[in-house]
Amino acid sequence: MRWSTVAWTSMAYLLLVGVCPVGDAVELGGDEHFELLKADLVHSGLVSNRDFWNDQPPGLTYLLAGVFSIFGASAFPARLLIVALTAAMLAAVQSTWRGMRLKGVLFALFLTGSPGFLMYSMSVMSDPAKIPLCVIGYGLAVWSIRRHSVALAVLSGLVFGGAVLVKFTAALYLPGILWAGWFELRNSNPGARRWLAS
Repeated sequence: MRWSTVAWTSMAYLLLVGVCPVGDAVELGGDEHFELLKADLVHSGLVSNRDFWNDQPPGLTYLLAGVFSIFGASAFPARLLIVALTAAMLAAVQSTWRGMRLKGVLFALFLTGSPGFLMYSMSVMSDPAKIPLCVIGYGLAVWSIRRHSVALAVLSGLVFGGAVLVKFTAALYLPGILWAGWFELRNSNPGARRWLAS
């Protein structure tokens, strides 16, 4: 992975966000307002995930409450958090292309050019937070296999666990991640394969 490519892709996305202001983020069915309201209540001292909350884990709520404790209870810093996660996701895409920088950059540009991607990737909802965390976890897993790094493998697991704490359906990504990881492990020597798989 080349850091210049990662930086270029992330900067391209952030420039696009500048063209499509964060204030214009889409709100789907009131979900964004619901997430912001829950985070504001937790920031005010209430405990999340009681019977009057929703059926999802409270990961995003506590993450947003932490943002509110630093920057104040406002939609703008919460949306910037989702923007940062999406930029990190686009950077993680680069780590999966085995030196094919142009393909990684083109993939990221096609993704950012998809209809509704920019507005959706700025909205404070569980899916725009869950999907980048899953992709970042996968990118870290691929990177850990290529570098034979247990620390990166553990970090990948923690990031993926964070995605599940944001929304339970993140667990549906696990079979695909394991399948792709198996293909990566096939290129390793047998000793490294057993070590990394464990």
